Amino acid sequence: MTAIDSNRKNTHFGLLGACLIAIPLCLVGCGDSGASKAATTSESTTSKDQSMTKPAASPNVSVEAGKKLDLSKTDSSTLAVAPQTKPGDNASDTPLGLTGSPIRFEPDPLDLGEMTADIAKTGKVTLVNVTDQPVTITKAIPGCGCTTLGWPKEPIMPGESADIDITLKPGAKQGVKLRKRVTFQIEGHQSQILQVVGDVAEYVSIEPAIVPARVEEAAMSDSIVLTSADGEPFSIVGVRPEVVGDYSAEPALEHTLQIDWNAWESESRPVKVTFLLDHPKSSQVSTLVKRRASKRPPVAPGLANTPGASGINDLSGAARSGDAARVKLLLAEGKDPNVADSNGRRTPLHWAVRGNHPEVVKALIEGGANPDIGDQAGKTALEHAAENDMVEMTAMLIEAGADVNKRDLVGGNAVLWAAGLGSPETLKLVVDAGGEIEVKDINGLTPLTWAAQTGKTASMKILIDAGADVNSVDGLNGESVLMRAARSGKIESVELLFASNVDTSAKTKTDADALHIASEFSNAEIVQRLMDAGMDPNATDVRGRNALDYARNRVDDSRFAVIKLLEQKISKPAAGE
Repeated sequence: MTAIDSNRKNTHFGLLGACLIAIPLCLVGCGDSGASKAATTSESTTSKDQSMTKPAASPNVSVEAGKKLDLSKTDSSTLAVAPQTKPGDNASDTPLGLTGSPIRFEPDPLDLGEMTADIAKTGKVTLVNVTDQPVTITKAIPGCGCTTLGWPKEPIMPGESADIDITLKPGAKQGVKLRKRVTFQIEGHQSQILQVVGDVAEYVSIEPAIVPARVEEAAMSDSIVLTSADGEPFSIVGVRPEVVGDYSAEPALEHTLQIDWNAWESESRPVKVTFLLDHPKSSQVSTLVKRRASKRPPVAPGLANTPGASGINDLSGAARSGDAARVKLLLAEGKDPNVADSNGRRTPLHWAVRGNHPEVVKALIEGGANPDIGDQAGKTALEHAAENDMVEMTAMLIEAGADVNKRDLVGGNAVLWAAGLGSPETLKLVVDAGGEIEVKDINGLTPLTWAAQTGKTASMKILIDAGADVNSVDGLNGESVLMRAARSGKIESVELLFASNVDTSAKTKTDADALHIASEFSNAEIVQRLMDAGMDPNATDVRGRNALDYARNRVDDSRFAVIKLLEQKISKPAAGE
């Protein structure tokens, strides 16, 4: 996980998560087959029997108000229930079958069969109108809620149908069965649910799935074993983060690895370790690290500046609330302005800056507050000001002598945080004050990399004008600044890098280039711009995947536009075909 992930996300999703996207294709005629499914079922409360014409051998079945339907002596072809509508609903009076469903899904459920972890797969489903009235679908909602679905925008005429593509993208975990659903909201009718299922096969197993972190006195003897489950030899092409010692790059059916716990500690004790593979059907596997509890240093006592129930001492409380008069009174009584509380190990100056209280900040500095004390994450007051776009506060702290190059526990300084999360104004202040522009955090991200991945083109220009390296690569997977800019979807950022003579030949540890990254995460405009710059859509990574393969693995609104663009350029089949 990168530093920007930990500061901005969330998540985007768990190991077992999966995303769906459906796009309408066309209206076609279709036969009457398959079964329909309603989103909910309810007992009919009609005041009189509803029945349908049925074969002579079948009994006449109806549903009376307040009674449950007995299905023991009949089948769905002999039953009818009047559709339940709300006042004003434009529902058909025609009997719709057992559930009152106006749409039949073909197939139902949509079974995508065997799937590969982290690789999207698309299936087609036909929506058949089984009524004698037009049916309008007003919305389609994916079960996971993480993508935008398409659906037929025009009414489906009686007896006709609409085809849609539904794409399911599994998470990283192998050996699991997926069951997701798409809910179709239909005008004048109850919603209908389509089940989408798939089986994520296990091609490479990893044991153990959870590794207990080494305690101080334990020997470093824990092993992680990766084994081919399908008899296909594979190589390990990378580890993220780099917390494993030497490993062989030769193909084998089994690899035994050892975590370097010292490296793990220096990487801020990551909770997940991912192994990048060249197996044709398994690009990566991960293990979780069960971290031991860390012992926090005790809070220093401070001249009756005692923490309350919230862990915030008197002076910090006054600073947090912006009460300048009380802050001055407490300082006059001898309270120490540099005592950290137990709530994040923040000093009164941290609280004053976070609350944007310049008068309190001035009083604390005049009272002897040290602006270079770090909080629990090692961040100084200046770093907080710079990343939160507090221009006046940033200038005040610099003038008070704050160290613009003080590093926090993830290796960042005020320049890095201003570039990634702040504004061009705060960034300019810390750069002009001598802030180091080539500093790298624990993931190897520079301020320019941060600005590129967050789409801050103006901040990128400030850094480039100051001499920042446009060809820097991170320490995670070897992604370049251009790749991060492509991910952001900001064409202005990409154009700025081209104007700065960026190198387009950079590749990640898995031989992915900027066009691969853009094809999976960016938009058609940036994909086209990279190809215009000479990048080859036929180039492949270590797994033989080209730009089109990467595009087919996405599940967002730009998926089909990017695929269509690349299909016009690709001269050979992609690995996924």
